[in-house]
Amino acid sequence: MTSKDRKPGNTVEIFVQKYNLLKNKAGVRTNIKDPGFIEDKKIEAADELITQLCEKSKEKLEEQIGMLVVLWKDIQEMPDNAARKEKTQKIFTIAHEIKDISALCNYNLIAHFAESLRDYIDETTINLKNQRIIIQAHIDALNTTFKTGVSDENDPVAEELKSKVKIAIQKYH
Repeated sequence: MTSKDRKPGNTVEIFVQKYNLLKNKAGVRTNIKDPGFIEDKKIEAADELITQLCEKSKEKLEEQIGMLVVLWKDIQEMPDNAARKEKTQKIFTIAHEIKDISALCNYNLIAHFAESLRDYIDETTINLKNQRIIIQAHIDALNTTFKTGVSDENDPVAEELKSKVKIAIQKYH
């Protein structure tokens, strides 16, 4: 269609395929003529990295849960100031990392509590006693889950832990 062929009020839509840098880095072809794929050697390398991470995951989770406990003790009685906000952000970040590692390495119950803690911290300012009870319930559940090795969400102990955290949230939220 040329400019002579267009009539007033008619519009022409042009679609342009955008270059996707993230897909390119991941090894996916973005040329619309080629089907997308990830090379087998890149998949194998990623699987190897995941295997290595999961081999060390218990130590990493223990370290991170320990850091949560220490940070939580530090901020419980702190006044609402910049230092407290900074430590709260660290708790958020650690909970997010715990969630990621545990989900990747099939510690589903730990992932559940870490995600719940992360989301709760994101929604609140942690300045009321009730909010502290909810966060403590999450940290206790994470500690218990890690120390007992409960990982199956259908396990009665797992259900009991989830129930207690849910009760704390409902009662004190």
